[in-house]
Amino acid sequence: WVFTFWNAPDTTKRAYGFENDDDFFNLYTFVYNKLKEIDKDLIVASPSLIALCHETFEWDSKFLKYAYEHNVYPDILIIHYYSNDFSSFFNNTRINERLTNNPDNMSLILNKIK
Repeated sequence: WVFTFWNAPDTTKRAYGFENDDDFFNLYTFVYNKLKEIDKDLIVASPSLIALCHETFEWDSKFLKYAYEHNVYPDILIIHYYSNDFSSFFNNTRINERLTNNPDNMSLILNKIK
């Protein structure tokens, strides 16, 4: 079994009722530690991260840095990939998203994640 914690917390905290990132990080830490307390060999995955744009990459980096520094780094990463540019979602311009024309986009995203 692989345990994952949440889906796409990098898109908006409002969807999950968190006031700030620390609230999410504290809950993640609690759940991670409880699962490992039950059985240290349980596989704990990251929340499902969405590699969409600068804003989500920024949050993902912050989460992974926190997890590393607090010794709760996920055993595996779960990443959603979309070839859209969703920046307008975060800067409230709400233009229609378009698929990228770059045939190497997924490779670029994977390298950025690494």
